[in-house]
Amino acid sequence: MSYYDCDAIGRTTRVDNRDGEGAVISRFDYERDAVGNPISIQREDGRKGQQWECERIA
Repeated sequence: MSYYDCDAIGRTTRVDNRDGEGAVISRFDYERDAVGNPISIQREDGRKGQQWECERIA
């Protein structure tokens, strides 16, 4: 089962994947830049799972 935490405007901030007894088997925290673009996902073990470079449009 997956559980999602969101910020005040509905963007995902954390995903917890749990087993049938409710124990967390994996967790992902989303880091966002100043305007809300996702820039990395950090796993529960502290490793960065993904990083993005965002191109700014003027």
